[in-house]
Amino acid sequence: MLEKIEGIVLDTLKFKESSVVAKVFSKNHGLLSILINGVSDKKSKHFLVYLQPLSHIEFQLYYKNIGSINKATDIIVLNSPLGPVSNIVKNSIVIFIAEVVLKTSKHQIKDNKVYDLLLETLNLILNKKDTLSSLHLYFLINYVSILGYTVYESNYNIKLAILTECNSFSYDQFLAFPISKEVRKESLNFLLSHLINQFEMIEIKSHAILGEIML
Repeated sequence: MLEKIEGIVLDTLKFKESSVVAKVFSKNHGLLSILINGVSDKKSKHFLVYLQPLSHIEFQLYYKNIGSINKATDIIVLNSPLGPVSNIVKNSIVIFIAEVVLKTSKHQIKDNKVYDLLLETLNLILNKKDTLSSLHLYFLINYVSILGYTVYESNYNIKLAILTECNSFSYDQFLAFPISKEVRKESLNFLLSHLINQFEMIEIKSHAILGEIML
């Protein structure tokens, strides 16, 4: 059945000469792999600039079984955080968030809360350009909470314990919460370690780059 689907791009990979496979967290079906043909001409190369991590897209596809690569058509980019002008801070946050979600999501399991958090994060990136220094931590705190994991450790610093209660805050409230660089770094490392243990991942590669730029 042909469906119109909205989704958030997490990653793209070149496939053959003129196609890409995009990993998209969709509103209706969770994580999907979609095949996009005809992206080798000059017009399409400009389009690919906007088909970057956390881009909000709309497309048509014939939805298939779990694990299938679905061919997408009529793709419209509704919004993109990156664009043609590079911003290393914004780019690093975008790539980090996309990698975390991609490595902790299973194919075709719907999760409206995760989708809404990704959409909120995209809107924050677009509208809070001068206050992005804590966005990755804000996202991670809320993401861990959505996944239903209780962050607990007997020697866990009380400041960090309070910080993990901030998942009920708006981003503006979160920014008003006094967070030093040291606490932000310690919190991020702790939450990432927690996710890595839960999902048995080796690492989040973009974390090292983010650490050099942001912390």
